[in-house]
Amino acid sequence: MTPDLQLVAESLVNLAGGRPDQGTVEADIVASQQAYEAEQAENEALAALDQQYWSLHNQFIAPLNDARNTDSAAWKSGIQSMADNWVE
Repeated sequence: MTPDLQLVAESLVNLAGGRPDQGTVEADIVASQQAYEAEQAENEALAALDQQYWSLHNQFIAPLNDARNTDSAAWKSGIQSMADNWVE
């Protein structure tokens, strides 16, 4: 950075009240990025599981509800079918 540009940059930082992240080092940024990426991966995994659950629910349980079926054996079978069709 040229000395003139450095002076302008320092002036802007000072006018803004300094650096809010003073003391932050590269390791802090890397750790923050890794934590974010891990959280995103967890969110994607949970979304996939949630989608699978509702797909199976709609296939095996919702029809029982729609038919107002009160037969316990039918519900047990529907729940078992959800478990049997779960894909790891």
